[in-house]
Amino acid sequence: MNIFMKNIALFLFLTWLTALRLTAQSCTPVTTCLGSPVNICDLTPNDATFWNETYWEDIWTGLNDLSDAPTDLTVNATDTCGAGLTFKYLLFLDLNNDGVQETVVKSWDPPAPGTVNFDNALLPNYDGGEVRNFDERPVTASQKYQFSLQETVNGASATAALRWNPPADPGTYTIPGFPYGTHKIQWFVSNNLSNETTCEYTFVVKDCKAPTIVCINGLFVNILQNGELTLWAADFLQYTEDNATPTSLMQLGIRKSGTGTGFPQNGTGAPYNSLPYDCLELGQNQIELWSRDLAGNADYCEIYFILQDNSGFCPSTLQVKACARCGTSNILEEATLAFTATRPALPDVTVNSTGCVNNGVNEIPVGSSYTITPSYDSNPLNGISTYDGVLIAKHMLGTELLNTPYKLIGADVDHDGFVGINDIRESRRLILGIYTDLPKNTSWRFVPADYVFPNPNFPSFPPFPEKIKVENITDTTPVEYEFISIKIGDVNTSSTCNNFSPNLEDRSSVAVALPDLGLAAGETLDLPLHFTEAGEWLGLQVSLRFDPNLIEIEQVTPGNLPNFSQADFAQPVPGLIRAAWSDGLPVILLPNDPIFTLRVRALAPVNLRDAVTLASDRFEPEVYDAASVIHGLNLVFQEKISGTDDPDQTIVLAPQPNPTSEGFNIPIRLKQTSDVRLDIVDLTGKVLYQNTLSYSEGSHLLSVPAAALPQFGMYMWRVEVGQQIVSGKVVRM
Repeated sequence: MNIFMKNIALFLFLTWLTALRLTAQSCTPVTTCLGSPVNICDLTPNDATFWNETYWEDIWTGLNDLSDAPTDLTVNATDTCGAGLTFKYLLFLDLNNDGVQETVVKSWDPPAPGTVNFDNALLPNYDGGEVRNFDERPVTASQKYQFSLQETVNGASATAALRWNPPADPGTYTIPGFPYGTHKIQWFVSNNLSNETTCEYTFVVKDCKAPTIVCINGLFVNILQNGELTLWAADFLQYTEDNATPTSLMQLGIRKSGTGTGFPQNGTGAPYNSLPYDCLELGQNQIELWSRDLAGNADYCEIYFILQDNSGFCPSTLQVKACARCGTSNILEEATLAFTATRPALPDVTVNSTGCVNNGVNEIPVGSSYTITPSYDSNPLNGISTYDGVLIAKHMLGTELLNTPYKLIGADVDHDGFVGINDIRESRRLILGIYTDLPKNTSWRFVPADYVFPNPNFPSFPPFPEKIKVENITDTTPVEYEFISIKIGDVNTSSTCNNFSPNLEDRSSVAVALPDLGLAAGETLDLPLHFTEAGEWLGLQVSLRFDPNLIEIEQVTPGNLPNFSQADFAQPVPGLIRAAWSDGLPVILLPNDPIFTLRVRALAPVNLRDAVTLASDRFEPEVYDAASVIHGLNLVFQEKISGTDDPDQTIVLAPQPNPTSEGFNIPIRLKQTSDVRLDIVDLTGKVLYQNTLSYSEGSHLLSVPAAALPQFGMYMWRVEVGQQIVSGKVVRM
């Protein structure tokens, strides 16, 4: 009996010990970690009492006073088991702004008040380094700031913040100021069960405050004897100043109002600091005078001046000016404008100018006639991408109409007066490199700005004018015209004026994958390219570069995208495959659904990842989702995801994204039309969200709104299709 009781006691003890271990393993603190990089925008005047010593040098200004900004660094954590939380941090600083974080501060062993241990990042345990002062305030040593940690607890949640405080008053915390540069912080959050989690993010401290500029307004100036005058930015400046850039290093720029946006500069970034004027511009003129600091922040004042001809230097014959506008403001400087004049008793004459034409003819008397004809037929790929095909397809379906006559003209790539599928095909041949120019159209077309289309929905009927012609002038009052420049094939107006380098906005990336494998010499395999996550897509464009000495592509086969055909591929040169696809309706692809398949034969032993890369030669690799958001592409190599490519099997995949900061999607594929039930429950088993819908055969994304996850933490999801039930966990950060 005693032995039996001892065995029972031992069993209960081991059960308790196992439960304790499982509890400890499941009680890791949950942190809310900011995504890198965190931008710290400085809008404050520089405080010269910090980071101001001979050994601190600003690489941009040459000063020994580093510009700094208040930097609020925090981390939030949830105590999931009531075991208490402990916070620590490592702060990595780049104090000479050379791209290397050479200085480290430990929260559990901070440097002496008012100092940092410079250049200790490569020393054991981050100990040692050169002691440098950062706090130059005229206070006692006990009032100097030191690095510290401020913690705030609210129930099971806690927040830790990196702060400064003086030893003499440790309960008074100040948000620290860090010099401009890219820095990093690592947070360590642990509990009394020895569980620890980390949170790491970079933060960029930068100047975001535009300079102050005060201008001189209302000047009167006289034109010179040659009928011209050059005015300089400094002629109109009263003063300019900035929070971080010395006045001597500020840049001035000047432009005529309405001729551009942003700081006035040429293609190399050098400012335009002078403006030419002539007799066509007598009277009041508006200009913008700009100031730009070293960080690229800029502001301007708009002023006017009066251009006079008190000495009568300007001619009395007709003066004509015409410009080709790109969009609503910029001048298309590469466009050629031909000014042809027919004059009584004088020879006909033609003058070619770029961007704008000031007739350049010495005499145009009453009775003359003239024609202005713009043209530009270079760089046809400027502004054209597969996304333009998406927009044309939406217009054809009537889901999103091209709502201006200029967009409709731009979409008429084949120059037949209508918008249709052949326009998409012509653009695609240009994108793929099958064409180097548009065979039936010019790169740009031009419409007089004052032309009113009789039927804006069919702007080519009747044909619109592409030149300005004036017969038998009756007076010599100066006149000015404008043309609207239209980039053919560019429906979303992404083409750039005067500077044809890629214009890439910040965008997220989507991964596409090829199998991660090696091939023996002579081996032939079919290799599918697929997305690594499920998505709903409207189009994509991609170039794959491969080493033709290692592999050859024997065949390219379209995958699961509708209307994707051999006409959408090209191999313009050895070692390069291009593909482009678009549709007006979104298509769902799951992981392992092939976008297309390459039949590859190895010419020598090779690992695929060493032979194939993404190329950015004629266009950027990109993909367009159902919300018409443009994402970049990156190529990865991975093992096959099992169980996702059988069309005769109903599959349910893990949520994405997970963790999530908002809602999420659950990708599914149904072998037949079915009712699908979705449940979201919390860790107590309480149902927070439930939805049952009937879906047709094929791929779908079950959308779960953010409201289904009311708080930060872990939840359970469950999908039921027929007799199949799949479940898992999802975390809201």
